[in-house]
Amino acid sequence: MTTKRQHLVWRKYLAPWTDDISSTEGNISWLLKDKNQVMPRQGINDVAVERYTYDISMINETDKKIVRQYYDKWLNSQSFLQLKSRINDTEDIFKKDYIENNYICPIEDNGIGILNSLYNYEFPYEGPTLLEKTVELLKKYIINSLYSNEPILSEEGILELSNYALNKDEIDRRYNFYEFISVQMLRTWKSKDVTKSSIKDTIEKYPDSELKNTTDALFPLMMIVNSIILATAFCKNNFYVQLIDNKSNQDFITGDLPVINLCANYNEVDDTINRMELYYPISPRIAIICKNTIKNNETIQVNDETVIDMYNKKIFDAAVKQVFATKDSDLDKYKNK
Repeated sequence: MTTKRQHLVWRKYLAPWTDDISSTEGNISWLLKDKNQVMPRQGINDVAVERYTYDISMINETDKKIVRQYYDKWLNSQSFLQLKSRINDTEDIFKKDYIENNYICPIEDNGIGILNSLYNYEFPYEGPTLLEKTVELLKKYIINSLYSNEPILSEEGILELSNYALNKDEIDRRYNFYEFISVQMLRTWKSKDVTKSSIKDTIEKYPDSELKNTTDALFPLMMIVNSIILATAFCKNNFYVQLIDNKSNQDFITGDLPVINLCANYNEVDDTINRMELYYPISPRIAIICKNTIKNNETIQVNDETVIDMYNKKIFDAAVKQVFATKDSDLDKYKNK
């Protein structure tokens, strides 16, 4: 049976900002953006929540057709290095309650271990990536072939590449991490608004588009598909994790868009994004940035309060409805004066 009240920000994730970090029963400081007002402290069961977020009971054949075409087109573009997700058959996601019970819940169960690792300043995976290893192997074989009559890829080389491609544990740890991150970014009000706006703009530009016959089921369906595509892209493009150890006097805050792209300007509606650096505050004292401009996972300490303020302001600007903190004063600092 579909849950009526569904969270757009995971309660387990919000717990470190509450007065009971060991459960999901604590109270949190929060600001309502449309009122620009810090509200009375609230239990995290009652924030960032709405009814029937993942409900697809209204799904029709046009929804299914568009999702199949979009997903299949992406699948066909992938090479032999394609990273698999937990979705083996597109038809599965059209089943009643599949999205919540068989996709969101398993990803969040896996996310508990991911968050616990990060709380302990440990990384959820280590490099180098599968793609980097493969490229290095190919370089080695090309160089060897220049000094011999052997083909670039001998039987031994093909076997070695296959062993890397079949290293499921390495693939899964990295992929599962980025699928978790992608879901936390795409299950949100912001993502829903973008999906609806894109559909509306497309219909206005192309009045005969099949999108005019779609239903609200398209958002949760595309949330899954886009999470898979994003997670694969982060893996293939060698994204690493920079963990920020906050030693300043200012706590991190978070919001209803807890994962943001630092390269985007959330105050500009039509902002064009050419790069991605994913910022994700993990607790009031820990945050991560996922980016491909570093070559290994790394930990940095930040003592400068102005740096933490900069990240907090970006989280505040990106939030659609609600912003969260450990104490009211942290929100007063960032609300619009």
